[in-house]
Amino acid sequence: MTSQSLPQGPRVDVSISYNEATKIHEFLYFDETGQPTDGNVVVDKGETVVYRLKDSPDYRFIGAGFVTPCDGVIESVSVIEDGQQLVLQDEDSVVGKTVFQLIIQCPQSPNWLLSPDPQVINRNTL
Repeated sequence: MTSQSLPQGPRVDVSISYNEATKIHEFLYFDETGQPTDGNVVVDKGETVVYRLKDSPDYRFIGAGFVTPCDGVIESVSVIEDGQQLVLQDEDSVVGKTVFQLIIQCPQSPNWLLSPDPQVINRNTL
């Protein structure tokens, strides 16, 4: 990983709700314009990808778990803003996609919550 600071790229807002009757958490994803999305992002240059909790009081990001953590698509992951944002550093140095799950601390249980699988897809068009 280089030490360069990458520009801000896609931001995905994550809203989590809990259904007490079914004991199931629901994840909704929104793009920067507020439109519903599947949580996936496409990157065609080096930049940061930010997942931000929105309207989800008492939830906190813990990190991200990757199916293939050594595939080179994402260089690093950090949690900032008291767990309200998860930042992925993506230099777009390899073409491909990576599948991961957001790891979240939830108020209903001491166990960690895993999201459905969003993806980051690198086009490497530089």
